[in-house]
Amino acid sequence: MFNIKISGIGVTLAYRLVKKIIFLLLKYTIKMDIILPNPDNKVDLLKIEEYKPKFNTSDEVKTLLNEIIGTELEIPAMIDCFYGFRMSEVIWLK
Repeated sequence: MFNIKISGIGVTLAYRLVKKIIFLLLKYTIKMDIILPNPDNKVDLLKIEEYKPKFNTSDEVKTLLNEIIGTELEIPAMIDCFYGFRMSEVIWLK
């Protein structure tokens, strides 16, 4: 859209400078009651817990494989246990 050439400083620095100027300008206009503040700025975002995968122990894997011998789940479970695929990957295997 705009083709601005700033000589002497890098593109990243120029971007930061423009962003800072716009931020300060908006902050000033809010302070002077020219525009209303954005209500989204007052919202606290939820903290997302980090995902921690759970792995089966070797005893649990042995018990699982002994229980499913001869069923239709035997091959997908073996592939999952030995190759570490996710269940969605095992389901889509042909």
